[in-house]
Amino acid sequence: MSFPIHKLRKIKWQLFALCFLAVCLAWSQSPAELSRLGIFDKEKTPKIVVESFKWRAGGAGRRAIFSEVTLRNDDERDFSAIVLKARFSLKYGEPAGSTRGTIRKTLKAGETRTLKDVRLGIMNFDIDSVELEVVGATAASDGKPDHPLEVTAWDWRAAGQSVGTGTIESITVKNPAPEPYGKVEFVIVQKKAGEKIMTTSVPTEKIANARSETVYKEVNPGFIHPATDEIVVLIKSAYPVSRKQETLMRKKALDPHPEPDSNTPVPGYDVEVKKFEWGSGAAGSLGMVDYLVLKNRSSVRYAEITIAIDFLSNKKRVLTTNTFKIKNPPPPGGTRKYRNISIGILNVSPGKESVKVYVKGGKPARGGG
Repeated sequence: MSFPIHKLRKIKWQLFALCFLAVCLAWSQSPAELSRLGIFDKEKTPKIVVESFKWRAGGAGRRAIFSEVTLRNDDERDFSAIVLKARFSLKYGEPAGSTRGTIRKTLKAGETRTLKDVRLGIMNFDIDSVELEVVGATAASDGKPDHPLEVTAWDWRAAGQSVGTGTIESITVKNPAPEPYGKVEFVIVQKKAGEKIMTTSVPTEKIANARSETVYKEVNPGFIHPATDEIVVLIKSAYPVSRKQETLMRKKALDPHPEPDSNTPVPGYDVEVKKFEWGSGAAGSLGMVDYLVLKNRSSVRYAEITIAIDFLSNKKRVLTTNTFKIKNPPPPGGTRKYRNISIGILNVSPGKESVKVYVKGGKPARGGG
């Protein structure tokens, strides 16, 4: 049975009009309503530039110190907390980790300000070069966090490793809001005798359920200073999720490697680690993978693949994770071998059968196939 062409065209224009009307209605909603609908009006990236800096001192086990840091605020807003990140490199350009810190100084719109004696946490290695950038800022008008979540309890047990690695057994988060929140990022404040030593941040994927308490188990805080005798857990950021996003996130939590449809790139399913041989490295030094074989069992062509290595305790708990990118992944249906791969600075000394290797993510090439 054939369908008149003029009626098909009429239906097409009616659908277009309905879609346009839906977009207009969403655009007219308040930020709170947009959040409830799962449509986010993300805050503009702070336009703060590091004009110059002077490196003072640092090294393995010591605090990174800049004698001067000059910041220029090209934004229209004032900022009261500015997050700086320092990236370190070895002599031949190999990455040597990073540190970050929050500057509790007000930087007004259009202002250029030079800060003295800026300290950005403990370093893992003696380095040859350093880069400094602004990775976040809090507007001076922001009096409260943009989420209702609250950390009500946590349980931390040190793992007893020489470099101070440990696992937070559980973190309990209370969400009084009528909608769930996802992409919860914790801030771990490390203290000794009540004085702050350093901070680390931990992003998570688990959803904080609406009007209830959610327990996050076995949270890996990354590097913990050996002198730490107390931690404080705070929430750095969290975002409301729509029903559709909540369903997708819960499915991902239940099955991290789902069977994809033919048009959906899923790196963790498409690309498989066929063989892996650990090379060398100890805590505080550069880790090396001796041999790696990847197989692309899909029809998707990838521009890069992200590999993760979990370092495990004797009880098979994740102590820390290193990630690295493969820039020339195997073609669709193909296999490729790699040798002598640098994975960055290690926080632990790996033992036999104490690592877990898997594909964490990937970036499809333009055109996809």
